[in-house]
Amino acid sequence: MSAIRRVLNSISGKFPKLYPELEAILEQPILLSLSEAGSTSADEGLSCIAELIYNQEGVSDRMWGLYHHIISSYCTDQGVLDDLVS
Repeated sequence: MSAIRRVLNSISGKFPKLYPELEAILEQPILLSLSEAGSTSADEGLSCIAELIYNQEGVSDRMWGLYHHIISSYCTDQGVLDDLVS
């Protein structure tokens, strides 16, 4: 996830039409980073989400789905995001 975050940072805002395609490609890796299996990369996953949302006109349904996943994970006390979401 660190490499993905770095790429997203390097293209930040330069290719606005590319972001919806990037969302589709990165959805599964981001979800993995927000699970117990990828919990060591959870902060990178959240940074990728922020970068994807920030560089678009609005929040897509895909990003809302990730938001609901984050809230559900936190509310059901899965322990993955406890240190990152306060």
